[in-house]
Amino acid sequence: MVVTTKSVGLLLICALLPVMNIPTGHFITVTQSPLEIQRQHMADDKMDRLLTCISTLESNNQPNLVILDVNGLYSYGQMQFQLPLLKEYFPEFPNTILKQIALDPRNSKLVANKVISQGKSYKWYNTMKKIKSGRCKLIKPSEV
Repeated sequence: MVVTTKSVGLLLICALLPVMNIPTGHFITVTQSPLEIQRQHMADDKMDRLLTCISTLESNNQPNLVILDVNGLYSYGQMQFQLPLLKEYFPEFPNTILKQIALDPRNSKLVANKVISQGKSYKWYNTMKKIKSGRCKLIKPSEV
C-alpha cells in the first residue's frame, strides 16, 4: 500500500477506529496516473527515510520511550511527540488517546508524516539540524 500525504489522516483515523470502538468497513478509492504514482513512490521513499532518521536520532527507534524534556514537557514514543503538538492535530482527543497515538510506531509515523508534509519539520529542530549535517546515512542533507 502506498501511503500518501492525502491519505495520512484517513489511515490514522482507520488505525484509531479499534481504539475508539468504531466499526470499520468503509473504503475510499483514489485513481492516479502511472506518472503520479511513480512521483508519489519517490516522495514516499524519501519521507520514509526521513522519518526513520528522525526516529533513530530522537529515540533510537524505541516506541515506548517516555522522557521529561528540557522544556518541562514529556515526550512520547519513537518520534518523541509532546502532547501540545498532538493536540493541534487532534483537539477532540483526550490526552490518554494522544499518548497512545505517540506510543504506537505506525500511528506516530503517520502523524509525523502529516506534520512534516505541512512544512513543520522545525518541530524536530535539533534532530533536523543533525540530519542536515549528515548524521543520518539514510538521507542526503541535500534531500532535506
